Amino acid sequence: MTDYEFFEVSRREQRCYHTDWDRPMEAFRTLEGLHRIEIMQDAQDEMTIRGSHIMEAGCAVGLAQVNERLGVALPADIDQFYRQYNGGMLLCREIYRLMPAAEIIEVNLTLRARTVERQDIPFGIVRFCDIRDGCYIALRRIEGEDWSIIYAEDGYTIQELMYDPGLVKEYSWDSSFAAWLERMCKTDGWPSALQVYGHDHPPMERLGSMERERET
Repeated sequence: MTDYEFFEVSRREQRCYHTDWDRPMEAFRTLEGLHRIEIMQDAQDEMTIRGSHIMEAGCAVGLAQVNERLGVALPADIDQFYRQYNGGMLLCREIYRLMPAAEIIEVNLTLRARTVERQDIPFGIVRFCDIRDGCYIALRRIEGEDWSIIYAEDGYTIQELMYDPGLVKEYSWDSSFAAWLERMCKTDGWPSALQVYGHDHPPMERLGSMERERET
């Protein structure tokens, strides 16, 4: 089993961020669940917040329904994580929204239906993290039961992200879900995929932290 103690440590830490960019400010004002973030300052053109990751209650069957609906066998580390947390918001210098199991199914089926690729192509790409504006973090099947992490914009097909050597080389990230999550915790989620791949997207500024147990 994967040891996710590093995530529990990060989840208990209360971090402070400041931003003067409209996208994260709009997210903190409107996205469901983010009302549990403490907004310390909210001016028209800047915001200071304090909080930590906002996680949803786990799913007893993990990603079993995802495996069944998409015809895949996702790795044990992400299945274990979803048994504890059925998605949630990773609060770092970027906001990473881990989709709940039902949304993972819906998003991946919908995106495949929008592309020109055949609908019987196996899901070698499974998007699980929404970073907004049609940009996702996804699992990519390497071979057999091995999966790695790849950046996946919604305009790319499963075939392109699986077999285009240029895209695979440019967009491949970590060796596993657990490795990606640990890197997000250690680096405060930066550099963001949006920043790496050319989006005009400045990070939030980290102001400091205060260790304390979350009440929820």
